Amino acid sequence: MKKKLVLASGEVFYGEGFGYNQDIEGEVVFNTCMTGYQELLSDPSYCGQIVCMTYPLIGNYGINRDDFESMEPSIKGLIVKELADFPSNFRSLLPLHDFFVKRKLSGISGIDTRKLTRIIRNYGVIKGKIVDENIATATVIEELNNSNIVTNQVQQVSTKTAYASPGRGFKVLLVDYGSKLGIIRELSRRDCDITVVS
Repeated sequence: MKKKLVLASGEVFYGEGFGYNQDIEGEVVFNTCMTGYQELLSDPSYCGQIVCMTYPLIGNYGINRDDFESMEPSIKGLIVKELADFPSNFRSLLPLHDFFVKRKLSGISGIDTRKLTRIIRNYGVIKGKIVDENIATATVIEELNNSNIVTNQVQQVSTKTAYASPGRGFKVLLVDYGSKLGIIRELSRRDCDITVVS
């Protein structure tokens, strides 16, 4: 499926859609990590954002059970240069594309992500939309400039009810404003007695 990324500033990038076939809108940001895309997908700090990955190949080790930072994906969408169709890792359970379809997430590949990153660096956070390539660009830009960015991210990503992760060491009260599971894992490894609250 042919898609395009339209920025509120007027730039347009054409590519190939992957994952769930839908139009998505959000803040476009970038990430320069070379590994850890699965952790990024589920990192609550990216809630509601469309993330551009500067590393050129994404999806090469698939999706596994162990590397999530939250129970549900937090990002709105993903922008990559090249999407690996056939992951190669002994822990891989499914390809990134299939995971996106299951979780109703959308992405676009074939984008010059380094050029896009330079644009984001110049503008700061910028609104963008991934749409079908046949939709009029002027219409999308107008929609972007008249829409508001979601601002209730903490409410979306924090725990709804308090819970405990017992241990025998220090008592730790973790106020969850979108905390990563990695934080709880590390505290548990140190035998902390953890209570998570919203």
